[in-house]
Amino acid sequence: MNNWNVDIDELVGKIMADLRESSSATTAQKASAALSHDFKALHASDSGRREDKPSLESESVFAVAERVIVVDVVRRLAASVDAKRWSFSPNAVITPSAKDELKKLGVELVVGRSPVAVSTSASNVSRETASPSAIQKTASVSKTTPSPRVLAATHLPEKENFPATVREYLVRNAETQEIRLDCLKETTKRIAEELEKDKSLKVVLATHDAAIGSVWANRLSGVRAVVAFSFEQAKRDLAATNANVAIVDPRDVGPYPFRQIVDYFLRR
Repeated sequence: MNNWNVDIDELVGKIMADLRESSSATTAQKASAALSHDFKALHASDSGRREDKPSLESESVFAVAERVIVVDVVRRLAASVDAKRWSFSPNAVITPSAKDELKKLGVELVVGRSPVAVSTSASNVSRETASPSAIQKTASVSKTTPSPRVLAATHLPEKENFPATVREYLVRNAETQEIRLDCLKETTKRIAEELEKDKSLKVVLATHDAAIGSVWANRLSGVRAVVAFSFEQAKRDLAATNANVAIVDPRDVGPYPFRQIVDYFLRR
């Protein structure tokens, strides 16, 4: 039997202390590793969410050129553009039915934002941020593109004028010439003379005798006149006949539908 000069109580105390120290270190290491793992996992999860959901600022914005937005315009644009954010001019007029249609399509309205250029030449709409050179090129092209020429003809009683809102729209969006004659036959004759000078000229005739004006006008060479009763009818008939004269009775067509007709007529 070996005789150890060792105090048993002291030896047991050292062993227990070593065990406690080892246990504490192991627990601390495990806790540290767990915290580190959770942080990495959390960071990866947040990163994934940021990648999966781009911010609204990075989404494309489709610039709508039209100044009068009706439901038909919304449907026509939606058929060729899949962007869900549309930018409108601050002075654009959007009808309530057009707003309802935009809401139904899930389109967000943006006013006064710098848009992202959207190409609708292919079925899959491509997006690219417009470069400064592209913007400058577009601006130069728009400056060189001539404005449409319009003749605003008036055959109305002495106290009545060509509707002011429509006249302002014409002056703002086209090179506008105006004539006013007391005789409807002479008015249509003057219209034919102006069309002979400029084949691209478009004529808007305001008169209470729209049907008679159509008969007189269509007897003259080079004149293709259509009487406009409503926007939908006018759009259909103007396109079907390739008309160059739109005849409107201001009593039958209110200022806003009149302006819609003129807007479509200019853009054809």
